[in-house]
Amino acid sequence: MGRLKFKYKFIIAVILVLASLAYLIYGFFYWQKLTADRIAACQYLDNNRYGKDISLVDCFGIFSIEHTTSWEDNRSLSYYIIRDDKHANGFAMIENLKQYKIVGDYMYVYEKLIGKPEGYTRLKYGKDEPWKYPRQYYIRGEVKEIYYNSPLEFPHYLKVEMTTGEVTLYNTYVQMPEEAKNIFKELEQ
Repeated sequence: MGRLKFKYKFIIAVILVLASLAYLIYGFFYWQKLTADRIAACQYLDNNRYGKDISLVDCFGIFSIEHTTSWEDNRSLSYYIIRDDKHANGFAMIENLKQYKIVGDYMYVYEKLIGKPEGYTRLKYGKDEPWKYPRQYYIRGEVKEIYYNSPLEFPHYLKVEMTTGEVTLYNTYVQMPEEAKNIFKELEQ
């Protein structure tokens, strides 16, 4: 009787191991298919960008969202970059995925500062010149680099046309149409 009991337990254990293995294999191929479908839907996506420090979160049309981290004052900053892959331009950094929203033909992005201003890319064109902080946006059919005296001057409200990538920048609610105000107020919360 004891030998028969052991035999049944062994058979059940083998079946459970095989079922678990089959589930893992199915999950692996399913994930590969989802990733391939996502990448196929994003014709301009540059897969060579992803690796140790940058991971793909989502992509849609000409845009992708990446997650990355950096270090500032011995602490890790985690943030997302919204990229216009068609024009090879990362145009917004957000702390969480609730800071952008797609409404109709537009993506609305609320971009507040992440970390200290000194942590942003800055350039100096001469020994006695002040630091300049560049930002790139696709405006009027081309990627334009705009220089700011401080990251505190960056536009916090971006309205992006979904098919062309054309960006409209707003610094205050006074500058934007009423429907955009309501969306940006929602994103700020």
